[in-house]
Amino acid sequence: MKTRLITQIAGSILPNSYFQVIATKTIYQGRLKGICAPLFNCYACPLAVVSCPIGTLQHFSAIGKIPYYVIGYLGIIGLAVGRMACGWICPFGFFQDLIAKIKIRKFRFPSYLGYMRYFILVILVFIIPFLTHEPWFTKLCPWGTIEAGIPWILWNSNFRSLISNIYYLKLAILVGFLGLMLIFKRPFCFLACPLGAIFALFNKISIIRLGVDIESCTRCDRCLRDCPVNIRVYENPNSHNCIRCLKCTRCSKVSVYSIFSKKPMSHEEELEAGYQVNSKS
Repeated sequence: MKTRLITQIAGSILPNSYFQVIATKTIYQGRLKGICAPLFNCYACPLAVVSCPIGTLQHFSAIGKIPYYVIGYLGIIGLAVGRMACGWICPFGFFQDLIAKIKIRKFRFPSYLGYMRYFILVILVFIIPFLTHEPWFTKLCPWGTIEAGIPWILWNSNFRSLISNIYYLKLAILVGFLGLMLIFKRPFCFLACPLGAIFALFNKISIIRLGVDIESCTRCDRCLRDCPVNIRVYENPNSHNCIRCLKCTRCSKVSVYSIFSKKPMSHEEELEAGYQVNSKS
């Protein structure tokens, strides 16, 4: 899907287009930083021009307030397309897709491990920041380490005095996920992404959904081979683990549809409809 590749590249570059940082050596803090992009992107990245929704949720948890704007914003996106942002524009997801191209045998996570995302969302994004008044998920985020932690330390010597045990823990978490990326597809998306956990709540009720012609599906597992998160779409077309990349729709038995349009007919329904038309003519 060339279109998806283009949107993934755009999702990686546009939120990180503050090239003036080369001259200023300080992060952008203009009006755009008040906007949360519907993707995983570190606020402290030298090039970042927008905020991360998870970082914003942590901030409000830490100060004991409810972020109505962010909740409504993410809810609208989730109701519209479910986890499609994960599959089409998230830069960390794109990074994991690139790592997955390394030709090493890939394994599949048990589906129940996908519920770990909700644990991380509740504990690290809401409860611990609320109790400690500190953004603990941000302190440990592997993508934040790639986008901000490592670049600032390498580029600006003033930050090297801030290196602590937490920084080494961040690096260890990053190395762990990099190792997992070699043998699993999108391990962070599947196991740990709190933003993915939020969007996943809407997969079964969103306007855009997936359908499978179960009657004619042969369980050939082509969808499994194509899937960036290693799921069998015919088992649960709108699973909370699905990132809605739509690669599975290369199979004629899988289709995407809107709740405002008629759900795709099964093979048996198509035959029945054809018989009725022929019998009337």
